[in-house]
Amino acid sequence: MLWRLFGDVLPLTLFALPVVIVLACALAALRRRRGAWRLIVADVLVMMAALPVAYLVFVPVGGGERTSVSLIPGADLFGAYDEITVWRLVGNLFLLMPLGMIAPLRWRWLRSMKRVALSSACVAVGIELGQWLLPVGRVVAFDDALLNFTGATLGAAVTWAWWRDRAPARHMEV
Repeated sequence: MLWRLFGDVLPLTLFALPVVIVLACALAALRRRRGAWRLIVADVLVMMAALPVAYLVFVPVGGGERTSVSLIPGADLFGAYDEITVWRLVGNLFLLMPLGMIAPLRWRWLRSMKRVALSSACVAVGIELGQWLLPVGRVVAFDDALLNFTGATLGAAVTWAWWRDRAPARHMEV
């Protein structure tokens, strides 16, 4: 069941890895200053975290079905569970977690839990809005956005010790 829901992501991620590494080397060649490799590694990690999210969220499913909308808070979280619903909820919780972990390390202006929370809420709402506007046949749900937001914020909390007291380095600026 899990492979059927997310099975395309792994081969596509493995296919994208060499492309991202080549892009990282090109960035390294362009940025010839000291400490640039840390910034490049962060860029690569952000790309490798964002590409599977874009694929999982915006690649159409089904045979051209209309996107369904569920804007009732808690309808999925406290409703009846089947195996697909559980995996969808768990997947939404972990969807933005890697970005939440990496983003404050990459961008100094995100080195505040309030800013991470606000940014992740905007991204989560943007994902649901994009799914509603595009004919992808996915479910647009308030609970999905809430779980995406929660996962990204929890991800930032995991790496909080690395970025909370760190003075922003000049080479980490955007």
